[in-house]
Amino acid sequence: MKSLCAFLALLVITGCATVRGETAAVTPQRPTVSSDTNTTHRGTVELETGVVVDHDQSFDVPTTLKYGAGAATEIFGSWLPYRWLEAPGDDTSGVSDPALGLRHRFWDETDAAPSAAMQLAVKIPLADEGAGLSTGEPDAFAAAIASKAFGPFGATAYYQFGVLGQSAGGVDIEHTGALAGSLALTDSIAAFTEAAAIAVPDQGIESYFSTSGLALAVSRSWVLDVGVLAGWNHDAPDLAFIVGWTANFGPGPHR
Repeated sequence: MKSLCAFLALLVITGCATVRGETAAVTPQRPTVSSDTNTTHRGTVELETGVVVDHDQSFDVPTTLKYGAGAATEIFGSWLPYRWLEAPGDDTSGVSDPALGLRHRFWDETDAAPSAAMQLAVKIPLADEGAGLSTGEPDAFAAAIASKAFGPFGATAYYQFGVLGQSAGGVDIEHTGALAGSLALTDSIAAFTEAAAIAVPDQGIESYFSTSGLALAVSRSWVLDVGVLAGWNHDAPDLAFIVGWTANFGPGPHR
C-alpha cells in the first residue's frame, strides 16, 4: 500500500498499542506498484509479504526485506520465493529473479511542497530461464517519487524507467506510471487506491489496472492489508486478490 503518509502520522500521534513496547512505526510499500517517499526507520528491519491470486492464471508470494540505512535511506531486496503460472502444456512454478535496490528521500514534505525521493533497483537473473521464470538477463530500474499529505488524505505520484535485458540479445525499455492515494478512516484503518500503467513499446505491451483495498494497523509496527487488482485492458490481469502484511522488527530509534 502506498501514499500512507497521513495515516502513518496519525498512528504516531495516537500512539497505537504495541505488543513489544516502543517500536519504530512501520512504513508499508505494498501491495501496489508505486512506492511512496517513506523509508524504513534507521537501524531497523522491515518485512513485507503476502499472496496475489489471479484465479486460475497465477499465484505469487511477493516478499521484500528492507533495512533503514540512514535517516532518509533504505536498502531492500525483493523476490517471489514461490510463483505459479498457467502455461500451455505444463504449468510452471518456482522462484523468481531477486532484485536489490535503494530508496532515498531528498527532501521532506512542507506545507507548500511534497516530499521527493528516488529509487534504484536491479534484477539479478538467477531463476529458471527454461521454465519461463526469467529472461536470463539483468534488468535495471530508476524511479522518481513525490508524496504529499492533505489532512487525512495522502497522495503519491510515481514514474519508473526500466531497461529490460532480453534473452535474444539487446534491451527493451519499460515505462511505469502510477497515481496512488490513501484515506485514514479511523485511528487504525485506512483505504488505499492506485491507478497504474506499464508499457513496453518494443513488445507492444500496454497494461492498465487499478489496485484498491484496506490497511489495518494491528500495532504501531504491524500493518495488514487486503485488496483487489482489476485490469482495464487485454494486457492486464483480469482480476487478482491480494492479502499480506508489513512488520518492523527492532526498537524505535530517533531519525
